[in-house]
Amino acid sequence: MVEINLLPAQYRKRNEPNAWRYASMALVPLTVLGLLIPSVVIGTIQGNVQRELDATNGQLTALQPAKREYDDLNRQKTELQQVTAVADTLQASKTYWSSDLARMINALPSTKGVALTTLTMRTVDSNTQTNHQQQGLYDGKMVSKEFDLTGQASSTQTLVEFLNAFENNPNFGVNFRSAQRGEAGASSTGTEPYTFNATVGLVSQAATPSTPSTPVQSSTGAGTGGQN
Repeated sequence: MVEINLLPAQYRKRNEPNAWRYASMALVPLTVLGLLIPSVVIGTIQGNVQRELDATNGQLTALQPAKREYDDLNRQKTELQQVTAVADTLQASKTYWSSDLARMINALPSTKGVALTTLTMRTVDSNTQTNHQQQGLYDGKMVSKEFDLTGQASSTQTLVEFLNAFENNPNFGVNFRSAQRGEAGASSTGTEPYTFNATVGLVSQAATPSTPSTPVQSSTGAGTGGQN
């Protein structure tokens, strides 16, 4: 069948192809694609991130026992360091009174004409050591023990020789206090002896474990550094 449009030309509807119509029709799928592509890309990225996050969480869970063990070891390390610090402090303050007294006795010079009547021994703490150094005592030597000596000397020369023996010894220092003519009687030379008072400092020395001895709190006694 053939259709014939009998309407005048001015009233006839144009049915020729319209470019705008085709363009609008093509725009719809393009818009849909423009919306779908970013969504697909974002969904893919989110999926990858989620998988990586799940993998990381799995690794963290697997490492939890190792982390607990590491924390326990660190705590034990801290406790051992504290115990070691206390042990070091005790070792540093540990002293052997008998061995120090033996060092003092062995260092007594065999000066004739000097006799000790008392010997008192005491420890020196860090504050006292600092005060001694500030005062210039013991020629700046750091002493750990002090021995208070009192005794008699037949002459000033004998007393000087006795004290110089300690002063020239690198293990000791001398703090001379006083000397006066004694009243205990005359010496063998017919002159009155000098009564003196001095303090001998024992230079600090680390205790040697190979020669242990029982520490005591104090020691007081009398000795003789020579014979009249």
